[in-house]
Amino acid sequence: MLDINDYLVRGNTCTRYNEFGVQVEIRNWAFRDNNTFLKDWMLFDKKINGNNGVYMIGDFYIGQTQDLRSRLLRHIKPVIINSKNQQNQDLSNIFRYNLSNGLVMPVIILSKRHDLEQYYINKYKKLNYPLVNKAYGIGIKFALEVI
Repeated sequence: MLDINDYLVRGNTCTRYNEFGVQVEIRNWAFRDNNTFLKDWMLFDKKINGNNGVYMIGDFYIGQTQDLRSRLLRHIKPVIINSKNQQNQDLSNIFRYNLSNGLVMPVIILSKRHDLEQYYINKYKKLNYPLVNKAYGIGIKFALEVI
């Protein structure tokens, strides 16, 4: 079973104020090796999978990007550092659960065409996949209305 602690190292320390106005020290976490983390936890290798297009994480999220490696790390980093500023709390909760339980979240490229993101959201919603996509853009809002 995978253990997230095997992939983390202590990062920089910063000082912040908590909700009571008390100054606290926060130590961030970082990955020892981003590529190893992505290969082991997300079965992702950009040499094999490619690095752009419409992608699916597990059975719960569809997105599109020009740089998949960086995008995956941006999805995971707020969970690792325990950030409260996460746009999609449902997605973060799934990541948190999977990381704490050693569950792999495979990533697949659905298409190299970026304009097909809405098509795939519609398709997998109709197939009753538990997608946690949020309606940020007009295209996704339209896709969810069509369902």
